[in-house]
Amino acid sequence: MRLDAINIHKRYDRKPVFQGISLSLTVSESLAVTGSNGSGKSTLMKILAGLSAPTLGSVTMTLFDKSLEKTERFRYIGFVAPYLQFYEELTGLENIVFSLRAKNVTPEMSRLNQLFEHFALHAAKEKPVKMYSSGMAQRLRFIQALAAQPKFLFLDEPTVTLDQNGIAQLWSILDELRSNVVLIIASNDARDVGQCQRTLSIEDYKNS
Repeated sequence: MRLDAINIHKRYDRKPVFQGISLSLTVSESLAVTGSNGSGKSTLMKILAGLSAPTLGSVTMTLFDKSLEKTERFRYIGFVAPYLQFYEELTGLENIVFSLRAKNVTPEMSRLNQLFEHFALHAAKEKPVKMYSSGMAQRLRFIQALAAQPKFLFLDEPTVTLDQNGIAQLWSILDELRSNVVLIIASNDARDVGQCQRTLSIEDYKNS
């Protein structure tokens, strides 16, 4: 299992965001993406996850010695970011089941219950998401990302809305999973960055 990015460039309206980013990660390896606010961390995360296209360059994901087509990648990625929204009229559980079915994954209720328990949302899983606090919604994003047992996990500012208990819940479950995933975290929080083996600073890939 591996993720390879080759010579990634991104421009908006001809204005360069970053250029020349190349990286390679295999299973159990982790990377922290750092940079000032607005530097392009989230943009790079979306490109690496296949949710956005680079202006130049390519990203490949390999699983079981097979390069995944773009239409296949969605099944194997987990993506967490504070800007990802839920259907607020649906319950927390309904949102998770909906996302799994969108990936053509059959929901395993025992696993979902374990995740809701781990992130202290079991009592709220049948409540509409519109009743969730920002911290609860962020914990639900982790459940959504992990429910399909992803092989590539992307966490964009994962702890920004979490209290200390939520942060501890996240890192404890990642300690169990990290040997089986490729992990990329975008953050400037030293605690988040410290979870990763390597660091890539967006600032190193700006125009001089």
